[in-house]
This record gives sequence, C-alpha cells and structure tokens, in this order.
Amino acid sequence: MEAGQCKKMFPREFRTETAMDASGYPLYRRHPRDIAFVRGREMDNRFVVPYNPYLLLKYNAHINVEVCTSLRAVKYIYKYIYKGFDCTYMVLTAGQVQYNEIANYIDARYVSAPEAMWRLLGSHMHDRSHAVMRLPVHLLNQKRVTFKDGHEEEALEAARSRQTMLESWFQLNQSDPDAQTLLYTDIPYNYVYDRNNWKRRKRGGNKIVARMNVVNVKDAERFYLRMLLLHVPGATSFKFLRTVDNVTFKQAAFHRHLLNSDKKWDHCLHNASTYQMPKQLRWTFAFILCFCNPTNVLELWNKYSIDMSLDYLRNNIEAASWNLALHDINATLEQHGLSCVSIGLPVPTGNGIEIQLYNQDEEREEAEQRISYLENSWPPSRRLPELLGTTMNTIYIFFWMALEVLAKLFSIQHYYLSFGVKETLHFHSQQLA
Repeated sequence: MEAGQCKKMFPREFRTETAMDASGYPLYRRHPRDIAFVRGREMDNRFVVPYNPYLLLKYNAHINVEVCTSLRAVKYIYKYIYKGFDCTYMVLTAGQVQYNEIANYIDARYVSAPEAMWRLLGSHMHDRSHAVMRLPVHLLNQKRVTFKDGHEEEALEAARSRQTMLESWFQLNQSDPDAQTLLYTDIPYNYVYDRNNWKRRKRGGNKIVARMNVVNVKDAERFYLRMLLLHVPGATSFKFLRTVDNVTFKQAAFHRHLLNSDKKWDHCLHNASTYQMPKQLRWTFAFILCFCNPTNVLELWNKYSIDMSLDYLRNNIEAASWNLALHDINATLEQHGLSCVSIGLPVPTGNGIEIQLYNQDEEREEAEQRISYLENSWPPSRRLPELLGTTMNTIYIFFWMALEVLAKLFSIQHYYLSFGVKETLHFHSQQLA
C-alpha cells in the first residue's frame, strides 16, 4: 500500500473485452459478476490477479505468462541477458587485518543449482538462427585500424592493402550491373564477403541479417554518409555519393531531398528507441536538436517522450517523469548555448531533482538499529545527536572523517534516517579508485 492505495493498481476496472494499452500490456476482460467472499470481504473480478489456469493447476502456484508485444520488453530482456553471468563476492579474513574493501573482495563466478544441472545434462545454453553481418561506415582514408603496441606501422601497411566492406562494395558496383541495383545493406543477401571482396552468393542468403553500424548524429559527415548509403544504390565511390557539385555528404543528402522533412529524425529516434536506454535516447534527441535543426521539435518530443522518460516512470507519474526528462535534455542543450525555450520544447519546471518518497516508520526503525550498532561499537558517536537536537531548523556543517567510504556512509546515514527527510541532506565522499 502507498498513500492508502494499492501499488499494483487493484482493484482494476471492469472490462467487457481484452485489449492492449499503448505500452503493449494486456487489459484483461473483467465481468461485473462472479462475486465471492474472501476472509470475510466481498471480492469481484476487479481483484483477480492475472494467471494461467493450466500452469496454476500443474504447478500448484500462481504463474502467469503474457506475449511480448512491445519493443520495450524485448529491449529489456536482451539487455538483461547481456549483463553477464551471475557473480558473487567473497571476503577472506584472517584474524585482525587492515580492512581494504577492494583488496579483500574476490570477484567470483556463481553457478546456481539449476544452471549446474542444465550444464551437466548437456542442454544448449543458447542458439542462433541467423548470422548478423555488420557493415562498416567510414569516411575516405578513415577506416578502423587495430594494432598492438610497437606494431603500429605494420598494422597501418596491412590496412592500406586491405579493402573494407564499403570499399569492396564500391569496387563491385564498377563491374557488376546486378549489384548496381542494390543498396549497401542489400548486398549481403546476394553476395558473400570473402577475402576482402564481394562474391556472388550461391546459398544461405535467407539466414543473413545485414545492419550498418550505428553512427552518432554528432559525427555529422559519417551520419549523412550513412543516410546516403540507405537511399543510394550502386555507388562506385565516395565522390559518387557526393556528386560533382557537392562538397559534403550533408549537401548531397539535401540535394537528394532527404533533409526536407523530419522523417529521417523520426526514423533515427525510432531505431534508437529499440536499443538505447532512456538516458542515451535523451542524449541522441538533444544532439539532433543541437546539430541537425529539425523543423517540428515538439512533434518529435510528443512521439518519443515516453521512451525518453522510462527510467523516471518507475518512481513518478507521467507528468513528473516528462518534466525530469526535459530537465536532463535542457542540461545537454545548455552545454551548446541552447535551451528548451529557444528550441521550442516545453519549459521544465522546478529544479530537476527526482524526489524520493520514504516511509518514515521504516526509516525510523532502520535508524534505531544503526544508532544502536554504531554507539556500541564507537562511543564518541553518541555526542552528535546532542548537537543536532530533535529538529532540523538550524543549519549545521560537519566535517566527517572515516578510514573507509562505506564506514563513513553508514555512520552518516544512520543520523538523517531518523529525520525521514533524506532529500534535504547532502554530503560528499571520496570515491573509490
């Protein structure tokens, strides 16, 4: 419960049919009949937690499954998987030793019982249906070169003699009429890249997914080069893409009528929203505003405001989340001499600090436990409450010294927990290396 209301939004509303909301979550059908009494209280379908009847009966436990219909869910699942394996931290102590948080902890791989059984049975941990081919996007004489220390010259010479996929595509278009009808991203479905050259594919084209590398909008020339590669088939050189009269790729994109509307920025934000986290998406949006001069800024904001505010939506209502997101965007704009006002975005209100709500009873209970522990282990700490008194009407400034950051953090927190106003106290701690 929170402020007298259920945090899970029960009871739900009656509905005559199941539907999907804007976020892809199901709104289940709930008939206004079928009343029952549970623990002496009248209940109806508004209080029923969604469940899967088959799984509930089979496992005798509450289980529900839903279809992922939103890219947000897919993005979350994939990012969670790629966080890495389970870890555990162990600390080794031998009598009275000097405490060193970093040196004493061992980063260890943790294998749970279900994972161990799965591996012992030889079950597949993962599988792949398609091969993803990443197509590089680089400017003339600016291809990526990797090298080992002391072998820079050898790596540079090898790079000069080796063509990239993009350069090989230019060469292919000079001699193959069929390739001249294809975009850069369509080539892998019809040709295979072998020994620095594109060769006509004999099989396997249906198991390929071709994607050009993402280019940040701040890298303007590469960004517009990528835009041209998405629309111009059969290019034979970088000069071909620019045409005779254009000096930059941006000018070429303009003359091909690719910059006459906000469609490309809509496309850019749409793609970015499928894999970028909200903070990154706000940066992308702010950079578009700073460097690309979109015509309808407000329309782009209205369309992607929810995607840019998802990290704030966990603890705030929509309006407050949008306001915090606008504060973050405005901070990026100010670094480039702009603001939400000058750009045409809604003006954020307040100070942009996300206010956390706390349960004062829980805070007070935790404070009492910490105070008891700290005062027993360090008697001088008993003097501080006498200085603070019981109110926060007076401003106090303290210099707090401790051997370790965590020790300082623990001792500071236990005092302001008892006041139940975390957001009004600010302190600085030296960061661990």
